[in-house]
Amino acid sequence: MMRKLEAASPEKETADATGGLTVATLNVWGMPFASHAVLSRPARNATTIIQHVLMKNGHLLAPPGLSTRCVVCVQEAWAFKCGLGGPALHLARCLETCWPTCCTATATNTIDEGRLVSEILRVNSCCTLLAQLLALVAGRCCPLPWLRYDVIRAQLASALRPYGLPHATGMHGAAGSSWSFHKLMDSGLLILSSERPSASGFVGYTPPLAEESGVHKGILWALFDSGEGGSEVRASCSCIRASRAEATTEFSSAPSVAAATRCMLTCTLDDVRLDGSLPQARACDLSLSLSHSLLVLSLPPYSPLRAQLVLTTHVHATSAEIRGAQRQQLIRVITELRARFSPGLVVLCGDMNEEAEGLLADFGPSPLAMSRLSESTPDGTCIDRDGTVHTLDHIFAAPARGEELRGCVAHPPVRTMLSDHSLVWVSGIRSEPPGRTEGEGV
Repeated sequence: MMRKLEAASPEKETADATGGLTVATLNVWGMPFASHAVLSRPARNATTIIQHVLMKNGHLLAPPGLSTRCVVCVQEAWAFKCGLGGPALHLARCLETCWPTCCTATATNTIDEGRLVSEILRVNSCCTLLAQLLALVAGRCCPLPWLRYDVIRAQLASALRPYGLPHATGMHGAAGSSWSFHKLMDSGLLILSSERPSASGFVGYTPPLAEESGVHKGILWALFDSGEGGSEVRASCSCIRASRAEATTEFSSAPSVAAATRCMLTCTLDDVRLDGSLPQARACDLSLSLSHSLLVLSLPPYSPLRAQLVLTTHVHATSAEIRGAQRQQLIRVITELRARFSPGLVVLCGDMNEEAEGLLADFGPSPLAMSRLSESTPDGTCIDRDGTVHTLDHIFAAPARGEELRGCVAHPPVRTMLSDHSLVWVSGIRSEPPGRTEGEGV
């Protein structure tokens, strides 16, 4: 189920700043031992997110107060048990940060997993490698979940907070930190958002994999409510004639529902039942009761900021059979969360370790009925050491039942030397009824 999306343009980016949902996903490549300058580099990916998603020409694309919601999902921001070896890791991180030319290996954003031992020696400096080995031994000797190295998440959250993403989901062990002796690492997932989620959670993939026995991979999700859950609007009738009622309405509650606080409502009395309500709410989605000279309108939250469910995951890499099993569990989790919260929009993003065609076969049909929003380019989103290009990072979305996705703008993936994956993002995502013109109504 593919959608033809609009290309990004300066005019469209400006429009996106006044409504809709912006979702970005980035694997920051924070794998211990198997990534370059792992203690200091992953958090620097925040600069890429700020430059491309959060700012334009030195200004915030979505300043506080506009009806825009922004969510950034991160993978491989690993936290791992380090026992009493934490001070060694912090010392090595300071050395990487203060003296990068001496205390980091030659910069790279690829690794050959077929030659893992030689690659570990290539991408790690001596101080970083020794600190990680000490933390590994200490973590095995004292595998307590609160004795963990979780600096990557903390630095990303701190760096993005001043740019409109003050809320972080998955911090403080909430993204798969486990008491299990075998689970040294959590899921590596993090959700940063412009609004505080009303609910969130983590679901681990089961059964655990022998190849990833030390990692607790899974699904991290966050639900963002509309904030008002519907609004009561009182309108004083300016005139009532034989066949029409005209009213100027004042929005007395729901500050984020309408940019304009005044509008004209016209309805025919033929549409009003004896109990004073509109039978089908018609084009303006209002239920209306008429009593003398006062109209009381119960307004459903048709703002772009209606309840939205965002999920992120990092799926297994090497076995297609295991990836398929994890996708089936992912489908079940999304279906259960939909039934529980009835969101107006569901967005799934992350490092799927699969090309789009295989994913659409699972996510496109019912029960998810998702469309792929992110675009494919010849550069892909991930490149192997031999130069092979893959598109493994995706953004999918599904509107509320009976509605359509509107306004989605897919931006080209952004390649960075700070990660082996590209930044993928889509802005202006809306779920609206068929036939509803963009920007119509509330």
